Amino acid sequence: MEIERPVFDELWPETEGRRIEKFRREIKLDQGLTAEVDSYEGGLEGLITVEVEFDSVDAAQRFVAPEWFGRDVTGDKRWSNASLARDGLPPE
Repeated sequence: MEIERPVFDELWPETEGRRIEKFRREIKLDQGLTAEVDSYEGGLEGLITVEVEFDSVDAAQRFVAPEWFGRDVTGDKRWSNASLARDGLPPE
């Protein structure tokens, strides 16, 4: 969600200690899909996640992830940006 700069400036200090630092790169996949690869820094350094957006649930269910994607954490709220910022890495 976009917010106006004055609102951002007011809210930013409230995020102290709960900020995510990451670098995103995009990798083209087959069928016109794009993998968004996030490499985390700071307290989450070493974590790398991959996300792919789909046009439909059916397309998502038919998708076969490349082996380099690793474990699927789709739907596991512990891996959301909000949870990672608040709680850090989930236990294995």
